[in-house]
Amino acid sequence: MNDDLKVPKVMLSVSCKNLISLDTLSESDPMAVLFSVDPKTKRVTELGRTESYKDNPNPKFTKTFIVGYKFEQIQMYKIGLYDVDSKSNDLRKHDYIGEMFFNLGDLMAAKGLTISTHLKNPLSPQRKNGLCTVVAEECNGSSYLLHMKINGLNLDKKDRFGKSDGYLDFFRKQTDGDRWVKVHKTEVIKNTLNPKWKKFQLSSTVLCGNDLSREIKIECYDWNKKAESDLIGICYFKIDELDKMEYKELELIEPTKKKKKKKYKNSGILQFELFVIEPQPTFIGYIRGGCEICTIVAIDFTGSNGQPEETNSLHYHDPYTFNDYQNGIMTCGGILSSYNYSQEYPVYGFGAKIDDKPSHCFPLNGDKVNPQVKGVEGILEAYNNTFQRKNFLLWGPTTFAPIINESARLAKHLQSFGQKYLVLLILTDGAITDMELTKKAIVEAAELPLSIVIVGIGEGDFTKMEELDGDEVRIAYRGKKASRDIVQFVPFEEVKVLGPDALAKETLEEIPDQLLEYYKKNKIYPKNPLQNNQN
Repeated sequence: MNDDLKVPKVMLSVSCKNLISLDTLSESDPMAVLFSVDPKTKRVTELGRTESYKDNPNPKFTKTFIVGYKFEQIQMYKIGLYDVDSKSNDLRKHDYIGEMFFNLGDLMAAKGLTISTHLKNPLSPQRKNGLCTVVAEECNGSSYLLHMKINGLNLDKKDRFGKSDGYLDFFRKQTDGDRWVKVHKTEVIKNTLNPKWKKFQLSSTVLCGNDLSREIKIECYDWNKKAESDLIGICYFKIDELDKMEYKELELIEPTKKKKKKKYKNSGILQFELFVIEPQPTFIGYIRGGCEICTIVAIDFTGSNGQPEETNSLHYHDPYTFNDYQNGIMTCGGILSSYNYSQEYPVYGFGAKIDDKPSHCFPLNGDKVNPQVKGVEGILEAYNNTFQRKNFLLWGPTTFAPIINESARLAKHLQSFGQKYLVLLILTDGAITDMELTKKAIVEAAELPLSIVIVGIGEGDFTKMEELDGDEVRIAYRGKKASRDIVQFVPFEEVKVLGPDALAKETLEEIPDQLLEYYKKNKIYPKNPLQNNQN
């Protein structure tokens, strides 16, 4: 399947207040234009335009924009407001009112999925040219799981020496309206005119493309061992209509009998003993409901990194460019920061010797009670300042269990503060020495709202890291498998040549699915969308 088809789609609506007038004798005739912005080159690409409004300083544009939402990427956009002066499609022919920039991740994490910003014109940066508001809405359509148990009543007898061996085929109607695609078949219930089929579940995505008002067809057949099945009857229904029916019963109609027999009524009844529509939450639904993704960072200070004053050290501080540890902090931290409302990050180191004692989980800011720093820049500053500490040496060995256990403790603590999910970002240069204890810690942590992202720095031996990444073989400890795959490992050296977007994609793209799996497993549903608290 094309990856673009898997990307959630978001609809953006734009409105403005108090736009300045660029016309001498009347208000402006505003039009909004959406541009994508390359985070690296700052190059802008036009994606679409709204309609224009005559003499309206407070437009609420009807035309919306559809964009793909990628959690693991920084997606920058610009809204440009123009005063339309002619019928020309050339934007240079119209007066520029102002612009606003936004990161889609920030918008998706904002209360009410809404951002409002004063428009600025680069030619007059001090002047406020009006307020622009962008609202996001998920537009893929909500998914549901349909729980059904169906009984047949008084089905037509099709067998000469017996009754009927009934089964049901379900069909989805294609969007072109002319074709039906079979999506489900029940088991055969033999020798009865009143079959009771087993309870089953179907996704609304499969059954009706998440359109609850799309027609669905059921064909009921009498199964034959040595010949084609005989059609008993057909019925049609729509999920939203059936859900409202007090008695959920559908008549089976056999088309040939209906045409030939004037007194024909039906060929039996399908009775829905159970018909439950269970919403299937989406990642956007949780974020919209206020779910916060918190981040804890752990950095490897073992001696195998090389002494920081040496140019070949992985911790070498070049005044002109970031090392890979710094790049990993800024790239992954920059993505996750949009979903951390407090902007507070616990930051730990491991593998160092402090005051002549090896330490495998120490706060970089030196405060064991309050190990948080403010913002991604605070993480970077704490990392840089660590090398200025007295009696601090790169040491070893590389052990993961202490920091994973500390993260698990924090994740368990967060459970009492509403919907919060924790991501542990580990940046390390090599093989771990406490593999069994690490497996034990991961198996236990899989029960908590926690994901672990490991970024391999340098060209060390990462064989054991691949083993921790349970994509192919789920991590287990003493025969007990982890209930979820919560570990993602990425060797930075292999992906950094592709740019920071590649690192972010490889390291963070599994987080939404891991979050969904945890909440679904624990029957925790999204909260009601947070109300916009802006005027």
